[in-house]
Amino acid sequence: MLENAVLSTDDCLMTEEDIYFFANEINALCKLNCRDGNVTIISDIPGEQYFGVHLISAIMNVENDIILTPLLASKIWRYNMESGNWMSYNRKTIDFPRPHSGMAQIVPFENKIFVVGSFYPAIIVINTLNNKMEYIEGPYSYYNQLENAGKDIYFRRDHIVIGDTLYLPSCIDNSILKLDMSSYQFEIVKAGREGNAFSGIDFDGKNFFLSPRKGEMLTIWDGKNNYDEIFIGETKKDTSMVEYTGVIYWEGDIILPAYIGNRSVVVEKSGKVSAYEKEYYFMKKVNRDVRVSQDREGTVEICRGAERKKYSLSLCREYLYEFVRQAGAGNRVMIENKAIDLDFYLDLIVHEHKK
Repeated sequence: MLENAVLSTDDCLMTEEDIYFFANEINALCKLNCRDGNVTIISDIPGEQYFGVHLISAIMNVENDIILTPLLASKIWRYNMESGNWMSYNRKTIDFPRPHSGMAQIVPFENKIFVVGSFYPAIIVINTLNNKMEYIEGPYSYYNQLENAGKDIYFRRDHIVIGDTLYLPSCIDNSILKLDMSSYQFEIVKAGREGNAFSGIDFDGKNFFLSPRKGEMLTIWDGKNNYDEIFIGETKKDTSMVEYTGVIYWEGDIILPAYIGNRSVVVEKSGKVSAYEKEYYFMKKVNRDVRVSQDREGTVEICRGAERKKYSLSLCREYLYEFVRQAGAGNRVMIENKAIDLDFYLDLIVHEHKK
């Protein structure tokens, strides 16, 4: 008997009792029940590759709808939790060569959502009442003319909203995009030293914390012209290629969870810098009191103050077989990954043959 399939995700949507997420390994919108730890598959996106990996990058809700931003999916998707119906938003083609048209994050504002391009060179503004779409392309024109344009993504998942202003840290240079979400007016300002680039941002009410895209310096920026830096590398070896998922200001500490490099960092209130060996798919604050993450071992951890709860996004193989069979995906091309591997596929064929 094969072990349960353990799924991973790059983001999640938390309610009082459940966590909604989209699996990285398969076309599946799922739900984790935080009371009993059970994971169920809610639906698959119609028209997207069934065994597609990393289809979705971010998830949020608008009333009874779940909004999903595409990483490798072809469209922005919207799922109604009551009816089970899907609708999609088709994006226009913008003529600038990128590896793919992924988008990084969703930012709600009034009756609109701002879907931020990561590879895709625009922010798409969707009116959630009438589904009208608008495009903000001006900031990307600045980044596209830089010498290293096209060598990295524009933005990752972190953002800060203060009043009407959205702050997005650049992965290309040491700039912050400040976007007025009411007027769509924008300003690109520099933060920290030239040559830097950023993977994430957080704010403690006074200063911004900027994690390096690739590097060993945490930047603390006052939002104007002043900044400090904290060395977060390791003097005994080169840690310049560690990539962080972003940065979290949490109860006075600054956390930099590693995405690549297996070296996550905590800058304590005292200024002490410590590191621990762990990589994460994501870590984020749901609000001031709740933090959620999933590490590369598959463990989901929810932190509420001193309380810690851990879960696994695991599915029974029989349950997953039935879902695949009902979707008619058993004879489709499969991309092998940790959860949906060759053993799973062969066992699926045997399972179907026995029926």
